Amino acid sequence: MKIDFGKALIYGFGALLLAPVLYSVVMAFVPENDKSGVTVASSVSDLSGAQLYSKCAPCHGDNGDGTEAYPPLNTLTKEKLLELIVGYQAGSFGGGNNKKIMQVQVEGLSHEDAAKLAEYVTKLKPRQKSEKELQDMKKIKKEQQIDITGISS
Repeated sequence: MKIDFGKALIYGFGALLLAPVLYSVVMAFVPENDKSGVTVASSVSDLSGAQLYSKCAPCHGDNGDGTEAYPPLNTLTKEKLLELIVGYQAGSFGGGNNKKIMQVQVEGLSHEDAAKLAEYVTKLKPRQKSEKELQDMKKIKKEQQIDITGISS
């Protein structure tokens, strides 16, 4: 059996990009809790900022540099990160697939834990990308752009 690694890579990348969409479709059928106020955690955890960030790393990268589908976090201020977390908890920030994903991720996070998380993330330094990585990112971004010039309303 011969494996076409080019096709396998393309299908794998496509699956990675479609995972948030699939998650959103599944979550659309789960009854939504009242998001009118900020989620209040019963207590502050004894987890460190690094341990709290381990939940974020799969999407935003080990160093907070972001990925093709998720934005970098290590360039934001502590205040901005806290604002985003509170906004996702209240349901007043974000849109599309990422809004539901982020609401689930920050649900139950106390203000103190959010502050520990934000403090940790602001200490992460962006990793220098190689010229090849920058070119690959530009290529992927260009491929993901949709040409709507021929579409009429």
